[in-house]
Amino acid sequence: MAVKSAHRLPELDLLRGIAILAVILIHFTGPAIRQLSLTSYAYDFYLVLNRLTQFAVPCFIFISAFALTYRNKTRKGLPSWRQFYRQRVNRILIPYFLWSCFYILYRLLCHEGTSIFLKKIIYWFVLGKSFYHLYFLVLIIQLSLLLPLFLFFIPRQHEKGLLFFVLIWGIQVGIYWINRLFVYAHFPYPATMLLWYLPLVGLGLWLGWHIKDWQKLSFKVLWPLIPLVILSGYLYVQQSYPVFAGQKVNTFYYQMLWYIYVTGLSLLLLLFCRILAYQSSWVTRFLTTLGLSSFGIYLIHPLILEWWQRWVHFGQPLYFHLAFWAGYILVVGFSWWLTRLIERYPPVSKYLLGTK
Repeated sequence: MAVKSAHRLPELDLLRGIAILAVILIHFTGPAIRQLSLTSYAYDFYLVLNRLTQFAVPCFIFISAFALTYRNKTRKGLPSWRQFYRQRVNRILIPYFLWSCFYILYRLLCHEGTSIFLKKIIYWFVLGKSFYHLYFLVLIIQLSLLLPLFLFFIPRQHEKGLLFFVLIWGIQVGIYWINRLFVYAHFPYPATMLLWYLPLVGLGLWLGWHIKDWQKLSFKVLWPLIPLVILSGYLYVQQSYPVFAGQKVNTFYYQMLWYIYVTGLSLLLLLFCRILAYQSSWVTRFLTTLGLSSFGIYLIHPLILEWWQRWVHFGQPLYFHLAFWAGYILVVGFSWWLTRLIERYPPVSKYLLGTK
């Protein structure tokens, strides 16, 4: 998510704009699906929409790995890791701590039955469980901590990229089986660990380091990438139906489809944003502005969404669709407006949004 800085790539801001729209759509479609009949067309529509937007948070992880690698490589002279970590504390750790405190207080005041004790507070902070969306910031904190180690393993010759990605995917398969056989029974939260997203992290690291080579070669991968994303997305959605119906599925097959789909679509959307970045259109301006405020929108939108859901009750099909899309536009717009309002006051935005 964006914080104003030098060495910006316009396509990344556009991609952030797309990803934040997808994040909010996921959080809107989830409750909607639970209210619909399994046999209705509306159920099919919102389930497919929910599954196809699952790339959103993985895409933000990809963007973060890309941007951090690119900035550290293009910085004049050798990177000062002390300075880097000081910046990450200001930009990520402090906002994470403050928003976690806010959402813990919100849960205590507004969620009936929420109890609190020291062990639970520590658990919420460590795993990003203060509210359902804060785990992403824990992942970015992990990425920041591990970045020097990750950069050490990036191949300096782009010709070794294929071997690098084969190793990344092989390690990810191994992590899946280790988690399934030995870890999950004791720690059922793999999505809070950065190692669960290695294909996205690896892709972001490699592109950030080999940005010039990538810009020359990027569109050569476009045509094989499109059918791969379409096929994996179709199969992933098909596998999601029994999952939502509470039926057993092959979890390895399901997880691998998810990896292929979200990684492929993140890369495909980056290519689309590279094209869009050269267009002077309202779409480009809208997505760029949205992307620049995406960090604040991400942090704020669950609060607005909860208020909307408390006041609006879905009824007949026509009213259901109207309420859904009106609410979606309202939550996006109001979260955006609040973010821009905070950004106008640097002493506040410095701590809440990590701005300079």
